[in-house]
Amino acid sequence: MHNVIFPNIKLLIVEDSVSFRSLLQLLLDELHIQQPIFADNARDAFALFEQEQPHVCILDIDLGEGQTNGIELAEQIREADQEVPIIFLTSFFTEEFYFKARHVNPTNFMSKEISRFKLIQALDIAINQHIEFREKNEARPQPPAVPPLITDDKAYFRVGDSFKGIDLCDISYFYSKDKLTYARVGRRNFPTNVQLKMIEQELYPLFLRAHKAYAVNRKHIKSLNIKEGNLILEKGDETLPIGYAYRKHLLAELKILK
Repeated sequence: MHNVIFPNIKLLIVEDSVSFRSLLQLLLDELHIQQPIFADNARDAFALFEQEQPHVCILDIDLGEGQTNGIELAEQIREADQEVPIIFLTSFFTEEFYFKARHVNPTNFMSKEISRFKLIQALDIAINQHIEFREKNEARPQPPAVPPLITDDKAYFRVGDSFKGIDLCDISYFYSKDKLTYARVGRRNFPTNVQLKMIEQELYPLFLRAHKAYAVNRKHIKSLNIKEGNLILEKGDETLPIGYAYRKHLLAELKILK
């Protein structure tokens, strides 16, 4: 038997069966995986995901009747992180389950008829994927520095060799894409390499985080559809997503009456 070791891997496992968690723990001990993070429900799992930032997530698809299932949890995780490898666990791996889950780009599906070898294979693929993403991002050239200068009522963006002043009230939202942040003004986008989180902190409470990739001007919000998970802006009727992790805070800030 080969002595397989996965050094320094941080593993989040979401499984509601105590007996199956015990089996997984035995197999993980054999693979020298130190202190895997366990959760038995989606709410605790997502909190642990945000806190611990695991390298790989193993999610049971069925987390009990009436509970958020593993696919829904994976959707929440994908809103926060597009790249973390996700392995699904299921007792009944069918074509139906595959097509229900494929939109969250899982790395693998693993039957609960598990063995040491199957676990090694699944983790090998997931870890290699994690390394490929990391190396790709590290190799990507960094964008040029074009920071905005923010005053009480304006943001100044570099345009060529000069700075253009834009009234904050005219900016509908900021969004992040490909390691840049953009200000949306009408149909134009003004780029900066300042992180969205820093802009959100600087411009709160006028701008509120609605999603991992969006901070929206509260004065430009026309309506919200909580069931659909989106909001519509006054200008141009643009629709932006509302991220699950930001929903509660956004509704509280907007003083939504129920």
